[in-house]
Amino acid sequence: MTAIAQYLTDDHHHCDALFAEAEGTVAAGDRVAARARFEAFRLATLTHLAREEEVLFPDQEEQTLYPMADEALAAQAPDLVARMRRKG
Repeated sequence: MTAIAQYLTDDHHHCDALFAEAEGTVAAGDRVAARARFEAFRLATLTHLAREEEVLFPDQEEQTLYPMADEALAAQAPDLVARMRRKG
């Protein structure tokens, strides 16, 4: 597993733990703590998703989409190939 994937896997587990804590506060009937725990979960999840969008997905696209842009694709959809290369 790459360092990026391991980091995001660990971060995902962190988000899972925050959600479990929030569920526990709900089960205990502590609305104030539940609100705080869900907010922590929400912020951690948004941060996690942003990291996937900014780091993981572009890296995966670079490794999987661009090699697929071979002669056949370039002949069929040159505009798509050009857009893909500009993004990189």
